[in-house]
This record gives sequence, structure tokens and C-alpha cells, in this order.
Amino acid sequence: MFRLQGLAATRRSDPVSSTGVEAAALWQATSARAAVFTPMPLDIAFPTFWIDVVATPSDEVAFQLGPEEPPIAEAYLHIVKPDRLAHAGELLASDYEHALVYVGAAVPPGGVTASYLGGSLEPGFHVMVRQAVPELTAAQQILVDRCAARAIDAPPAIARANCTAERLYRLDRSAADLQTLLHFHLSPGT
Repeated sequence: MFRLQGLAATRRSDPVSSTGVEAAALWQATSARAAVFTPMPLDIAFPTFWIDVVATPSDEVAFQLGPEEPPIAEAYLHIVKPDRLAHAGELLASDYEHALVYVGAAVPPGGVTASYLGGSLEPGFHVMVRQAVPELTAAQQILVDRCAARAIDAPPAIARANCTAERLYRLDRSAADLQTLLHFHLSPGT
């Protein structure tokens, strides 16, 4: 479908091996369910690399913020070893400054989805800039409420605190959209 370009940043002086790694999208959970990883083809000329997006996200990872609003899916991109896709704790490099968002239909202005995504968007994929915020937006609060309601294995206060911590950010469309240079940072110990 399209190709994203990334750049790996490291302060390490020892060589970094890119043998046997691939890209993966970690789809943002909207509830207490487990995260969903999607492997993606990766072409490396370290420190630059390209991630090929070859399919739209599955229905399993899509969510709606309002009943009349279009479905969206939100992913963070990582570099992983192929046999480690199921283990988020074993990421080799990550870009947490950007999110890859898929919009299933045009996002009308003025709705809760437009608020969540920093404005109206046309259908398809978009690269979004992720920025930390000190307080939840109204759209983020909807997702925190859903997450906390489904976190039945934790005390309610802990569930709400964890869900809130995961959602203290806002998304804005990157000016370069799919041409945005993604910045991956190596995980400690890789």
C-alpha cells in the first residue's frame, strides 16, 4: 500500500545488529484486552530503514469513539525479532513520538473522533504526532472509561489509574503525513 521511512537513533558506541529483525505495529488497546501485534516487512540500510504497510488493520483493532462516528485504529511502530512479536517487553527499537492511524471513513469536523485526532481526516492511513498532556481530553476520557470498565481483574481505582496513564496524550496530524520521517530509539540493552 505504501512505505514509511524511519531513522534509528542511538548513543551506543558498540555495533548494532539488524540481522533477523522485522517491523511490527502494536495496535493501541481500547480496553483491558491484550495488545495485538501485526508483523510488517522491513528493509534496512542502518540507520535508515523502510517499513512496508501491506494491509489495512483488522476489525479486531478498530474502535469507535461515538456511535455515529467512523471506526479508527491506532498503532505504534516497533522493530522486533520475529520470534518475539508476542512480547512487548522485548522491543528492539520504538517510535513513541508518532502513531500510525487508520480511519475507516471520513471524520466529520466537530465530533469526538475529530477531537481525538486533532481535526477531521479523510479515510485511510495517517501519521500522527503524539504529545503528552497533563489532563485527559474528553475523547481520551471516553477511552479511559471503557478501559476501566473492562479491567475486571484489578481493583477499580488501580484500573482507572492505569488506563488514565496510558491515555495522557493527544494526537495531531503530522504536516508530512505518510512522508514523515519516523524516529526510532533503541531499547536499553539491545
